[in-house]
Amino acid sequence: MDYALALDCDLEGLHCETGPGVWEGALKSKLGVEAADRANLFKTFTKVYLQKRGLMGTFMAKWSMDYPGQSGHFHFSVQDKQGNNPFYDSHGEAGMSALQCHAVAGLKKYLPELLALIAPTINSYTRLVKGAWAPTAATWGVENRTSAVRVIPAGPKAQRIECRVGGADGNPYLVASAVLAAALQGIEEKLEPGEPVTGNAYEMQDSLPAAAQFPSNLRTAAENLAASKIAVDHFGEVFVEHFVMSRLWECAEYDRNINSWQLDLNVRIGILLTDHVRTQFVAQHGDYGDMFTQLLKAQDPDLDLVIYDVQVACPEEITCDAYLITGSKDSVYDNLPWINELVAFLRRVLAADKKVIGICFGHQLMAHFFGGRVAPGPQGWAVGVHTSHIDKVEPWMGNLTRSEVSLLSSHKDQVVELPEEADVFLSNDFCPVAGFTLGSQVLSLQGHPEFVAAYASDLMDMRADIIGDAVYQAGKQSLEIPTQTGEAPTRFGQFRRRAEKLVSNPDRVQALLSDADRKQANAGGEKFREMRAQIGVAIALIKAWVSGDYRQVSNKTIVILVAALLYFVMPLDVVPDFLFGLGLLDDAAVLVYVFSQLQTEIAAFQVWRQQQVDEQQSEEERLVKWQMSDYLDLNSDQRKLLETQIEGLMAWHRREHLPEYAILMESLATQWSDGVSEAQIQSLFEQMFIWGEDIQEQGMPAAIVMMQSLTDEQVAALPERLEKSNQEIAQDELDVALDQVQDAWAEDFADGLERFTGRLLKTQREYLSRRATAYQPERVLWAEYRRRFQADLMKLLMKRNEPEFDAEFRRLAAARESYYGEEFTRVSDENIALSREVASYVLSNLTEKQSGRLKDALLDLAQDFQELAAKAEPADAA
Repeated sequence: MDYALALDCDLEGLHCETGPGVWEGALKSKLGVEAADRANLFKTFTKVYLQKRGLMGTFMAKWSMDYPGQSGHFHFSVQDKQGNNPFYDSHGEAGMSALQCHAVAGLKKYLPELLALIAPTINSYTRLVKGAWAPTAATWGVENRTSAVRVIPAGPKAQRIECRVGGADGNPYLVASAVLAAALQGIEEKLEPGEPVTGNAYEMQDSLPAAAQFPSNLRTAAENLAASKIAVDHFGEVFVEHFVMSRLWECAEYDRNINSWQLDLNVRIGILLTDHVRTQFVAQHGDYGDMFTQLLKAQDPDLDLVIYDVQVACPEEITCDAYLITGSKDSVYDNLPWINELVAFLRRVLAADKKVIGICFGHQLMAHFFGGRVAPGPQGWAVGVHTSHIDKVEPWMGNLTRSEVSLLSSHKDQVVELPEEADVFLSNDFCPVAGFTLGSQVLSLQGHPEFVAAYASDLMDMRADIIGDAVYQAGKQSLEIPTQTGEAPTRFGQFRRRAEKLVSNPDRVQALLSDADRKQANAGGEKFREMRAQIGVAIALIKAWVSGDYRQVSNKTIVILVAALLYFVMPLDVVPDFLFGLGLLDDAAVLVYVFSQLQTEIAAFQVWRQQQVDEQQSEEERLVKWQMSDYLDLNSDQRKLLETQIEGLMAWHRREHLPEYAILMESLATQWSDGVSEAQIQSLFEQMFIWGEDIQEQGMPAAIVMMQSLTDEQVAALPERLEKSNQEIAQDELDVALDQVQDAWAEDFADGLERFTGRLLKTQREYLSRRATAYQPERVLWAEYRRRFQADLMKLLMKRNEPEFDAEFRRLAAARESYYGEEFTRVSDENIALSREVASYVLSNLTEKQSGRLKDALLDLAQDFQELAAKAEPADAA
């Protein structure tokens, strides 16, 4: 305490915390940046103090797997010029003022996208996990130490906010900046925090929406920061880009580092090659080492495989957890030097308590040299598919759901006598010992799980004269029988390895999604309908994961789906895509396999995805209903009538317009890679205007019915409500400096574009700012037009129950532009022309990355429109 005081880092308290050697120091509050200075000084000289005493201090977020992590909680309050605390309001709940509520809401909304500033290291995210006494989502509560944001009701002097997210590894300056920026943004936007968490916030974090969840790793946090508009607004584009780049570099360095956990976890298997694939088959099928690599990596990409050619030399040291012996053209009873050396090596392996797997020749070797006997089979050659019965269920078989196993075979010799302690677990009529175990160390199979039908067929063709015609024909016919070869499509494992590297690069993922979408669109025919649907689901899930909208899925699932898309877009896979009628059969098989493996997570995503469609659909209808209710206090009968009219209108809109919207979006997306002309963009504006006119015309009967249902009291109250709306429309530009109005227009325009293109470049924003000087304020003129139109509308409403009302109202609506006036007409036309010009320029000068995002956004819109249209009732039912 005295040491800290001498550094002017005086402590309010110092006490032990969550584990041996863990201490918490509470620094006294300081004003502004001085608080960060003192925190930084304290962290630095604590290490010096301990080092002088033969100890080592650490401020890692988590230093031990056995204890919770170390936090770095940040408290702050505010003070006005009179020395008062604006966070305090004696009349507010828990003493909270409106200002404090807004600040809490800002933290709740923006902490997830600013998290990289608060949790800046790889190690930070080992603390931000469930069960580690740290928040994993943006929650808030009053005196709730399980929430991410804690409000401390401490009276007029000490009313404050505590951010409990950061770890001890945080940079005090960046933590303070991020927390204050989020709070300030909430104050500026006048956000409301919602209800506080009153119980254990840790237990309810999973039920929160995706936007509230904290990123689970530094890479995702850095990417969120890069996409954060408020980060750029508060800290500047240069800082954000540099900081994000430094965090992604740290992720890349970590990814290529081999740590002790990986070394301890990964199983290392030595593949003992006892033969090689014939030269004429290597180009198509690879060597036996390649086959086993594909087989094993398809099941576990993290396996560490080492290949040894034992005909040349056996391994000198035993460095693997298990060894696999391959098939060979030689017989185990041949007195060959390399076989004797291999047997001697295997005896050392077993003595070292390592595992041995024998395949075909390896299976026979483990029987013949360890107490059994091998001889030519009485029925000659075994080729093609042989189905064996599972005689004994072993623990390593897991949750077994079958009683038989079918594998490809190619052998003449077989085990005729077992070692004394061996147990047969697999048998068939042709080969009674098709699989055996020897204690807990040896597992062997006579069949070939590494073979595929094409290679087995080539072997039969090569040996046709040796095996005889009858055996050859039967073997060929047996290839139609499905096998359990690896339970995964051929060569899928290598795509998983590529996928693991690719998922860390969002740009490459986006390019893959575009390629897959393009190829899917060209995969016509009823035969591939299911495959096209599966590709669409995979693309949608990955997009939702990349965007952060949907994170209730494991990284393993994303890797597998990316691998499936890589396989799909690869033209030269197991079956070349240019083979007409056949080229996509293996792609379809891969997708069937993938979807069977991931059916639970994909089903959950499909449910979530449908909810988004339903919410979008209901939001459209709620918006229209809300706008009507804003002007009128509707009674229950009128509300039911309004809902019926609106639902009918929306059903018509979804049925008639949305399919056309989807076609237009897909057309634009398809043409985008070749460039879209200014004329096409202008045509898009015109088409949208025409559709808007159609909707107004179709909604005319509903409007007339609603107006005829109004009571005299409702009509009498309408002018006041309409005028209030007119004033709100004009308010944004009334008595506001011209340059501010123009800046607001440019900002709104940029926000609209960025929803589709991602963040605009500095040069693009500068262009928008320059052209914004041509924008003319129009909202006051718009309000004046509305007043003129509404005056005649009110006169007409007095005759709403007369027979001519229908025709009179239609004439009034058709003549609405005559109420614009010359000035509003001119200003409106010139502003529309400006918008078209700016949109044409920006969209014609996008970067490749922005174009890709825009194309994806258009395709997403098209898909949303199609799904909404599909839910619309048929015309005769509407």
